[in-house]
Amino acid sequence: MPPPNPSDRARKSPVSGYGADTISLRGPTTERFLRELPNKRIQQMIDDQTGEVTDRQSSGQTVIEIGRTMVRVYGDRRNEGPEIGIEFSAPTVLHGHNGEPLPLVDLPDVVEGVVWDLGRQLVDIPSIEHFRPMRLDVARDFEDVQCIERTLLAISALPVARARHSDRLQRGITGQWQSLTRGNSDRWLVRGYDKAGQMRQLAQHERYRRELLLTVADQNVGRFRWELELKADLLREKGFRTVTDLTPERIDDLAQSYFHRSRFGDVIGGASLAQDTIQNLLNDGRQTDVRGMLALLGAGVLGVKVPYSRNKEQEYRSLAKSLHLSSGDLISSEQEPRRLDFWAGEELVGMDAVKGFNSP
Repeated sequence: MPPPNPSDRARKSPVSGYGADTISLRGPTTERFLRELPNKRIQQMIDDQTGEVTDRQSSGQTVIEIGRTMVRVYGDRRNEGPEIGIEFSAPTVLHGHNGEPLPLVDLPDVVEGVVWDLGRQLVDIPSIEHFRPMRLDVARDFEDVQCIERTLLAISALPVARARHSDRLQRGITGQWQSLTRGNSDRWLVRGYDKAGQMRQLAQHERYRRELLLTVADQNVGRFRWELELKADLLREKGFRTVTDLTPERIDDLAQSYFHRSRFGDVIGGASLAQDTIQNLLNDGRQTDVRGMLALLGAGVLGVKVPYSRNKEQEYRSLAKSLHLSSGDLISSEQEPRRLDFWAGEELVGMDAVKGFNSP
């Protein structure tokens, strides 16, 4: 894939370990494009009056090698006429793997290069401005996380408001908990996972690049990846109608919002800190506050509504926030609190984890 022509797109310095991965796009095409796809799906049409049976192609698909990966290409009929869909991992186009996310500032250029190359190999490929985003994965890496499995288990105990997708913890090839998925499967999903473990597992299935994946996996030991998958309805609702709408500034705000909404930015652990804090309240004769706050935090662990009036609930929530306590503190046996810091790309430990944290 040749480099695209230089552009005057606004750019800012990329953040290390943060950017785009998989992207899916759709756009208008022609009947000729559908006919030339090698893998076709044929639909039989029956005339009710004559009984005549005719065949009509309903869709088709293929894969095209571009850069250092395979781009999935499909066609079907939707809306006003034939459409083309493409899906690929943006960093894998350049590197043959997605061990590092692609900086968002480079995403339009990579998409433009893929579309240009598709135009050389297939007929009637629309220009980049006619493609609309159907999916975008945004990834954020965290280095040197103490225990990825323990982090996943602690976060999985924190409920997410208005998330219809039940938490799904999955084990890796070593038998340890390797990934956690949560969100709304129709609009957005987030995944947190052991990047090294995920690449080793992928190497078991993709033998043609096994050595590359295993090498990159060794370079990713201790790396925790958080990934946000934005679906078509949400992208459209947020005004992302073309590739050029996917600006770093707009994606940054959205990614950070869903990072905290999915509770991956919460303080976890720190049982001793929680115990000391609660004991201090009891020593001050604030038994009623302790009972109310523990009921609130316990309800958060179980995912149920605490049986308080709105004013009383807000009172105990404000108290917990002022003391840097969250529901995760009730389920941990760790001695120090921990928190994933989105922009620092690291796990904060001890008092650094609780400073400046606003509990949801």
